[in-house]
Amino acid sequence: MNSVRTRSFVEEDWPFVREFLRAGWREDHPILNKDLFFWQYRGYGPLSDYSAFQLAFFGNDLVGLRGVIPGLYHVPCHDQCRILSGGSFAMWLVDERFRGKGVGKELLRAVESHCTVTVAVGSNENSTPIYRRHDYRWLDDLPRYVGCLDPKPYATLLRTSVDSQTLEPLSFDGVQKIAPHDEVPLVAVSRLSEVTNRKLRVFGLHKPVEFWRWRYLDSPGFSYRFFGDPETEGIVIGRVEYVRDSAGSILAPERLVFRIIELLPADLGVWSGKSTRAFVSMVRSVLAWARGEGCCAVDYRLSNDLLSAALREIGLSREEEVGPFSLCSLFSPLRPERRRMNAHWKVQRDDAEELSAERTYIVKSDNDMDRPNFMSTGEAGIWFY
Repeated sequence: MNSVRTRSFVEEDWPFVREFLRAGWREDHPILNKDLFFWQYRGYGPLSDYSAFQLAFFGNDLVGLRGVIPGLYHVPCHDQCRILSGGSFAMWLVDERFRGKGVGKELLRAVESHCTVTVAVGSNENSTPIYRRHDYRWLDDLPRYVGCLDPKPYATLLRTSVDSQTLEPLSFDGVQKIAPHDEVPLVAVSRLSEVTNRKLRVFGLHKPVEFWRWRYLDSPGFSYRFFGDPETEGIVIGRVEYVRDSAGSILAPERLVFRIIELLPADLGVWSGKSTRAFVSMVRSVLAWARGEGCCAVDYRLSNDLLSAALREIGLSREEEVGPFSLCSLFSPLRPERRRMNAHWKVQRDDAEELSAERTYIVKSDNDMDRPNFMSTGEAGIWFY
């Protein structure tokens, strides 16, 4: 569209971008909070100046936007693995008067002109055909593993009605609880992540110390916990989530879910199916801690299935294998249907290897699939959940 122009977002655009999102998305959406918005779209790496975040204008009117979370990506190429700048798509909105007129395509083109690597996670049915027409590789669903920690409340979180007495929870007899870190060893965590990417030759985010600090420690939305020794056992990053209704009210305080976000074993042999007592024991100790905190369920998603042997040894089950015992996909708000979480990625380099899903490391926090759905304001200030 010759009459529509695109440009990068700048901080001074915030007031009318906020109004555009409020009018076209949801009036109480958490991303309308300035702190959460700028934290998410700042990301890390050379594109932290918001240059990949694109706006579309018709005259002086904002008619579309394409949110991008900037980052650095570990990309296997034919000669060596390279660290390339790019971003993850988060929010695509076009004024309804301009839909079907090429505005979305122009926004995508503008983003790709800034990013060598682009990734999308959890795209809807409107976006997926566009990515696939523009040479994105994809995975239909990030494999999900689930586990029962307490049968009675767990049964109320299943997609179908099940007698809780038929459920078999994980046993923690003789398992010592492990506490989360007060001081996170970010350098060692970053080193383990880098070695994992390099040795496995996987495509995914390159995660220096800057990433771990920004994405987890500085998050204004959730309180993430780090567990384990990255040099001898491996690490677990997760958070505790309340189950809420569509208004954001807690349905029952005993129905907590432990959401595992990242798992990185110290022994790289775990990725090829070798059992390691240190990693499995550490994760089970983390789950014992979660059970002690009141969690009745645990889940975890990862784009590859290389940890399947370890996850089964821990006591988790692949979602497709548990049939009627499968957990709901969303807990805040609680929704009974199963939701797939797809992934799309594109690397604009001729020497980049074409990778299967097993050669990727994509988790939901790489995108905006692990951010708050609700925002509240009270005497204590603003909080998210």
